[in-house]
Amino acid sequence: MHGKQVRSGLETDRRHARWAEVNLREPRVNCLETWYHRSRDDLHLVRATTTLALTHSDGYCLFSDPNPLPTPDHLHNWYSFWNKSLGKPVAKGTADPDGTVRREFENGTAVYNRWEQAGFGGIYG
Repeated sequence: MHGKQVRSGLETDRRHARWAEVNLREPRVNCLETWYHRSRDDLHLVRATTTLALTHSDGYCLFSDPNPLPTPDHLHNWYSFWNKSLGKPVAKGTADPDGTVRREFENGTAVYNRWEQAGFGGIYG
């Protein structure tokens, strides 16, 4: 998948995550799912999906194999940065002047960088 398609997909995911948080009735469980493009080692996309979910919703993220694969799909890896315990969110995500979205948690901060910016996002704490 080319960069333009990735940008478009992440932007759509961002809008859907915001919409679901505002419009779905409680109790709700939101999950943002992204399929890998080259392999399950697309760490930039795993981080982008994770930080997008953390900063734009109270939901979960899933990074999986694409459905059209001829082999068993929806297999998943566990990524070491998912072991970080951020704790509960202490506020909603806020947009910074540089275009990033930041959300504070009890034990750290998640930052989502839009595709056009350098890097993809991180979890700090």
